[in-house]
Amino acid sequence: MIVFVTTADTEILALSRVARDLPEGFPALKAVNPTRLPSDLGPAELVSGAVMVLVRLLGGRRAWEEGFDALVRYCRQQGIPVLAWSGEQHVDAELTAASTAPAALMGEAFEYLRHGGVENVKQLLLFLSDTLLMTGYGFEPPAPLPGVRVSITPPALSRYL
Repeated sequence: MIVFVTTADTEILALSRVARDLPEGFPALKAVNPTRLPSDLGPAELVSGAVMVLVRLLGGRRAWEEGFDALVRYCRQQGIPVLAWSGEQHVDAELTAASTAPAALMGEAFEYLRHGGVENVKQLLLFLSDTLLMTGYGFEPPAPLPGVRVSITPPALSRYL
């Protein structure tokens, strides 16, 4: 199982959509928002059966400080790869340093998250599965989402246009 801990509910929604499109035999996904976890749930219960743990925190480590530290400690003790990123558009050195994956891999993976969207989340999972678990499913590089232009004309101006 791949456990994805994120403070962004939109990523949980994307993961629920992605789960249907992953190849046969791909590890199961478990997505949780740490702000909604029971206070007595420890890291052992949270990541039971995990082959890797992915963490994305809006606001960095401070968003889930005690839980994050306990999770990282537990994963390191159990030999479970843990990868943590900022929930913003910039790299968070503290979260990268807490991760067990090489910095170059963390940077590549962050590009999928930085671009966002369901397809990039799917490709992130395939990328990490192939590079960390040596599965060989294949993956595409991160792709920018098409731009959306919205033009709003105030009603008072529309009669002159």
